[in-house]
Amino acid sequence: MNHVFSIYQTNKIDQSFHYQAKIDMYHSVFKGHFPDQPVVPGVCTMNMLKLCFADALGYAVRYDYIKECKFLSVIVPQEHQVLDVKFDFKTVEDKLNVIAEVSYNGNKAIKLKATLV
Repeated sequence: MNHVFSIYQTNKIDQSFHYQAKIDMYHSVFKGHFPDQPVVPGVCTMNMLKLCFADALGYAVRYDYIKECKFLSVIVPQEHQVLDVKFDFKTVEDKLNVIAEVSYNGNKAIKLKATLV
């Protein structure tokens, strides 16, 4: 499968993870979202986060409950080709919770609080 992002783990301390995601700015999704002014679709970013979580855990996950998801700035593939992804896992009452943030050049793009299964 041809993903919009390539992900790479760069650091791990306890249950805190740092990844980088490189955007394939030539991916076909940008032809339709939006022609002549491409931006990364939110659903693609949410999937990229899920892939990072699965890589860190060593197994596939899905979102069970999204408590908070804030899209704070637009990700333009030609301008923001490398994203920083930071997240922490915490288990509460047998539920795996994650708090994540995606940024580029020090600008926060997304903040997420969710439960995974």
